[in-house]
Amino acid sequence: MPSPTFYVSLLNPEAQALAQAGLFTGAVTAPEETPSTLALNIPLASIKSHFKFKCAGDTADDGTVSKIDITGVIGVATTTAAAWTFPSSSTASAIVIQDEFLGLLAKKVFGSTAAVDLFSNRTAVEAAWNVAAGTNALASLKAKTYSSGVDASKELIDAMFYSSNGKAIRFSMAYDATADAVLTTTTAIDTNSPVTGGSGTGAFVDVTATGISIRTTGSGYVAGDSITIGGILTFKINSVQAAMLNGTLADAAGTEVPLCVGDKIKVVFEVDSKVGQLDVNGDAVSVAQRFNVEYTLTAA
Repeated sequence: MPSPTFYVSLLNPEAQALAQAGLFTGAVTAPEETPSTLALNIPLASIKSHFKFKCAGDTADDGTVSKIDITGVIGVATTTAAAWTFPSSSTASAIVIQDEFLGLLAKKVFGSTAAVDLFSNRTAVEAAWNVAAGTNALASLKAKTYSSGVDASKELIDAMFYSSNGKAIRFSMAYDATADAVLTTTTAIDTNSPVTGGSGTGAFVDVTATGISIRTTGSGYVAGDSITIGGILTFKINSVQAAMLNGTLADAAGTEVPLCVGDKIKVVFEVDSKVGQLDVNGDAVSVAQRFNVEYTLTAA
């Protein structure tokens, strides 16, 4: 089963305009333009703390005191602390997207995407694109991870719920826990069972055909711990399961959203031509290039 991609639109960097206009040299004819995706890898360990949430009591807009609300929590300390990356100007994948922009600009200026060599200052335009995308847009993404962190974390959680068809299994105590008895029995198969192993202590749970429920919370459980429940189940817990066992889902510090290796987080970068860009006739033209940047979360 392929790993899901989670689109977090609230982290899309602000559009960045080039500091260099392309200069007129000539004109030819144009091929069709196509959108692109820049695929990057980034360690899960670098990103997982950026997205946090907490469970809160009733809020004014849901109309019922019995409803539990999920709200995002800012996961980074400053506007520049986020660990997002962008490839250097010499990286082949970045050059492909850069060339796409030059083609779009050439079409506006000369009438053809194939006319990029007609820019007498092509090198300067390429350098301006690298600054706009690799410096300014990246800085905007990092800043938004801080300034929009609450809503972005909530949007990511919503995307995870949607991708799981409403099951939200990563938010279940039974996630990654497998046993034939759990799948086949129709009654409780283990009650008030101690949760042992890992660094935590004191939690007790009930295991039934429909899942695992917390009977008594403990403390010290950590994501990545391998726990054992009553000699029936042994599995590694994620951040949400650890918080359930610790009884800390409502803590103000928040719980890391349960991202996994192989997940993809997608944002959209936009690079605009310099204000005042002219075509071969001296008329003002503009280009807005939007491209996906898809971060695949890796083990290292």
